[in-house]
Amino acid sequence: MAGSSTVGSNGGQSGVYGVLRTPAAGNVPGGRYGAANWTDGAGHFWLFGGYGYDVNGNFGYLNDLWEFNPSTVEWAWMSGSDTVGGHGGQPGVYGTLGTAAAGNTPGSRNFPATWIDSAGNLWLFGGWDYDADAIAGELNDLWQFDPSTNEWTWMGGSSTAGPHDGQSGTYGTLGTAAPGNTPGGLFAPSSWTDGSGDFWLFGGQGFDGNGNFHELNSLWDRDAVTTEWAWMGGSKTVGTNGDVPGVYGTLGAPAAGNIPGNRSDASSWTGGGLWLFGGTGYDSAGNGGFLNDLWEFNPALNQWAWMSGSNTVGSNGAQSGVYGALGIPAAGNAPGGRDDATAWTDANGNLWLLGGFGADSGGNGGYLNDVWVFNPGSGDWAWMAGSSTVGSNGGQPGVYGTLGVAAAGNIPGGREAASGWTDSSGNLWLFGGYGYDASGNLGYLNDLWKVPPSATSPPATATPTFSPSAGTYASSQAVTISDATAGATIYYTTNGTAPTVSSAVYAGPVTIASSETLEAIATASGHSTSAVATAAYTINLPGAAAPAFSPIAGTYTATQTVAISDATAGATIYYTTNGTAPTVSSAVYAGPITVSSTETIEAIAAATGHSTSPVATAAYTINLPAGAFAIGGTDVTVTAGATTGNTSSITVTPSGGFTGSIALTAAITATPSGAQDLPTVSFGSTSPVQIIGSGTATATLTVTTIAVGSATLARPALPGAHRVVLGGAALACVLLFCVPARRRWQTMLGLIALLAIFAGGAVACGSSVTRNAVTNNPGTTSGAYTVTVTGSSGAIVETGTIIVHVE
Repeated sequence: MAGSSTVGSNGGQSGVYGVLRTPAAGNVPGGRYGAANWTDGAGHFWLFGGYGYDVNGNFGYLNDLWEFNPSTVEWAWMSGSDTVGGHGGQPGVYGTLGTAAAGNTPGSRNFPATWIDSAGNLWLFGGWDYDADAIAGELNDLWQFDPSTNEWTWMGGSSTAGPHDGQSGTYGTLGTAAPGNTPGGLFAPSSWTDGSGDFWLFGGQGFDGNGNFHELNSLWDRDAVTTEWAWMGGSKTVGTNGDVPGVYGTLGAPAAGNIPGNRSDASSWTGGGLWLFGGTGYDSAGNGGFLNDLWEFNPALNQWAWMSGSNTVGSNGAQSGVYGALGIPAAGNAPGGRDDATAWTDANGNLWLLGGFGADSGGNGGYLNDVWVFNPGSGDWAWMAGSSTVGSNGGQPGVYGTLGVAAAGNIPGGREAASGWTDSSGNLWLFGGYGYDASGNLGYLNDLWKVPPSATSPPATATPTFSPSAGTYASSQAVTISDATAGATIYYTTNGTAPTVSSAVYAGPVTIASSETLEAIATASGHSTSAVATAAYTINLPGAAAPAFSPIAGTYTATQTVAISDATAGATIYYTTNGTAPTVSSAVYAGPITVSSTETIEAIAAATGHSTSPVATAAYTINLPAGAFAIGGTDVTVTAGATTGNTSSITVTPSGGFTGSIALTAAITATPSGAQDLPTVSFGSTSPVQIIGSGTATATLTVTTIAVGSATLARPALPGAHRVVLGGAALACVLLFCVPARRRWQTMLGLIALLAIFAGGAVACGSSVTRNAVTNNPGTTSGAYTVTVTGSSGAIVETGTIIVHVE
């Protein structure tokens, strides 16, 4: 469609820039590879930088921005420099962070990441080459270009590569966006824009969180609303060996632990999920080489799924391609391991791939020109065009034919790092790269190619149909989904998201019980994925009756037992008492609800064939009387020291609907005059008591008294040894006069010796001493004792009294 069919004698054609921002038929970018590219909302193509040739045929890193109009087949140079400058690349002009200016422009670079936002702005991140100081390195600067003003704005990251030729990443907390987070300097990462407008970034060659340089496998998300980065997966450090193996899991099954290994120069697509293929990196065993694994990332689940290809690079450092028959999808087909292949997504969501540097069908390495398509619905690859071998020269030459004329034999030569676009008509476009021209010469290309996918793509699967059709209904509908393509598998959603091959598989009628939209796609072997079929159903079911309460809401002076009923037959009632609106996940009503304090009951009813009822609400104010219970009991008469007949039955009588637990204590509060050895009173294990309903509760009060004691010997308090001497003398005299007369003289001699031991001398029996006093234990004094019983339940305290008569 444009550009040169040869690289020329200098290894690459010079650019023809023309007048700034003026499209012209003769304009064309110079030969280059690793350029950034976008497709805007109007279907125009944009190209920035890369490594190649300027207007003067000088070779270096470029920072020129181009726009291509596929309708007129004309290029326009839109921004940046038309020369590489004296340093071999132009430094960046950053201006003020967040402020657009006519003079701002990113520095020269290749292999950056790109996105386009919902407003049509072009976004650029990182890549390799010049910062604001014309120092080369892996960059982490973020830029925005507004096509309506033709101005660049520096939006984030650093304006310098730093002392180590690249800034370290600031990862923060996994899964948490923060203003200070940012990926480190990166070269050749993969990038996507999801359905919410978020920017995603994976891998690349650059700097981890510790400033180590290597291939990475960290996954980043830049939120479209907060504009903050969040580290979402992968490793934030490359470790001691630099290799982080992939975790593949089960083929076709997303899982939280899955993650591609470290890699750069992979191919990426957006279609259903976010897709990633190959690149240079590490397999499941940590072996490095050219990969041919295909991955899908689901942003909603934050999970990867290994979808195709091998989880190892093989003994040769790259898996050979399995081509099968030209144009025929098959389960065993797969491109060989490679990096820097060009990727497109067509209007049917199929993934297209061309070339790159890697292994052909025989495992030979070189520059490839094979064209592949992957059907996400069937999970099959099909080899669609180009050669299955790199040939003896390390790459196939291009077959250009006539400029602007499509032909079956035309094919670009083997190449890597070309730019690709899809226009609004579904045509796939290819520009430049490093590879082989029409004469088989290797160099930097600036040829532009177009291929309509209808010329080679497999037929589309028929669009699914629904029965009954979309519409408004007064009852639930059982919707069947069918497809006219034999053997088709149908995938559907009901949650407003577009269906993919990861969605629910249709296996029988789908019940539509409330208003919702059903969407479906179909896939079949040898066919591309169908268009999305959509059917909106409005279900106007009769509503279930609102629940009713008995007694009704109001102010009460007693605990209420509230029943809830519903007039709709077979209805299930759901209720809450905590101030939250009830749902069908709330408590199910199964019997009357006791309301003993002020609260609000809310309820809904649900019944088959009915919509959920409105919320019914009943507020109950419970004002219980101040005296919520009374304490009484029987007087008791006891004999001091008795162990039976010494209990009183204490009765607790509720009032005002009181229920609850009451702790009982008792104390003597009045006694007879001069009382001694007071009785003790206790409830033991009979306290606390429970009041349930309107009944009374009882507890047993036990009274313990002390009996009157017998005579006791009370020795007077004499000092020290005198007490012993007097006691000993008295004992001697008693013993002396109790001994028969004929033995008194013998006994007397023994007593004299005994007294000598006690007192160190003799004491005469007739000495004057004080007699020991004899007294009685008084026991509990007889008379009437007042016992106060106290009951406590929360803030409520009540008392009562009984009399204990002691005899």
